[in-house]
Amino acid sequence: MTALWAGAWLLVLAGGSWLEATAAVGVFAVAAMVFGLGECFQGPTQGALVADLAPARLRGRYMALSTISWEIGFVIGPAAGGLILGLSPLALWPIAAGVCVAAGAAALALERGIPRELRLTPA
Repeated sequence: MTALWAGAWLLVLAGGSWLEATAAVGVFAVAAMVFGLGECFQGPTQGALVADLAPARLRGRYMALSTISWEIGFVIGPAAGGLILGLSPLALWPIAAGVCVAAGAAALALERGIPRELRLTPA
């Protein structure tokens, strides 16, 4: 999922750097589709993972915290993105890709902390 998102941001960078007009719009449309595919992987897994990891008595609080983490991103993201775009218009996209790759690496590192019975990926 995070690799797809990183790829989408790099497509945006490529389209904005090297192409113009219709060709750039085509690349942006492909980037949106790649990003959407990543969301198809993220949507069903995040909520289920949070619910599986939460103790039964705290499940609602875990789900609420998971939801609010997305809302915080919707508030901070545009402000940070606008600042970066203002400083260097092409810097936002590789930074976003790097954040996605770092998030994926962090998720893989955190997998060791998930109880063995909840791990669904092969060892």
